Amino acid sequence: MKKLILFAALAAFASCSSDDNSIVTEQGLKIKKQTNSISGEMNYFYGSNGFISEIRSFQDGLNYIAKYNYNGNKLINKRYYSDNQMVGGLDLKYNESGFISQTVTIIEEPTVKIDYTYNSENILIESKLYSNDYLTYTANYQYSGNNCTKRIITYADGSIMNTEYQFEANSVNPYKFSETPEIRKIYLWGDNMVKKENEFEYQIEYNNKRYPVKMSLGSKVLGTFSYQ
Repeated sequence: MKKLILFAALAAFASCSSDDNSIVTEQGLKIKKQTNSISGEMNYFYGSNGFISEIRSFQDGLNYIAKYNYNGNKLINKRYYSDNQMVGGLDLKYNESGFISQTVTIIEEPTVKIDYTYNSENILIESKLYSNDYLTYTANYQYSGNNCTKRIITYADGSIMNTEYQFEANSVNPYKFSETPEIRKIYLWGDNMVKKENEFEYQIEYNNKRYPVKMSLGSKVLGTFSYQ
């Protein structure tokens, strides 16, 4: 189950509408298959709205499925299954502008809740993570265009961790046409691929459309992507 929860975290390596009934019209490649050292091979499936409906994987002799449930074009929850038994999930709430205001995990302990704050231009500027209602940290964000260039995390004990990102020009984030704009905001999936994170510089191979197909850190392969 922990591997399913890591789907979104691993993907971080890699115009918004507030209309609930809008359908994807911009054309682009969608992820078909992704591999990484933690979650193994993940296969992606899509619904009639053009966004991910399921992610399926086989790990440690078990079948895992992440199901995405929508209201029109808005993702309202995810449900995680291991051999047909629900083992976790994520519920999403939206503000009046149509952007995600809160996410809450279900079933697993501790319960993790994240509150999201946007500025007047609907840019995510802050998030607060609570573990069983205890504030664990506050994160603030800085941007260049649609790419987050700096994340500042302040922990409950007052300690601070800064992460700075550099991006590959003329590259395409692999989730640009697979996930909703609202999800891409809260997961900091901008327009381009991260090529450097603090002192860590990634080696990225691209296809002829400038989508990433392989990502490495030194000699270690972090993940691969294929598209449809």
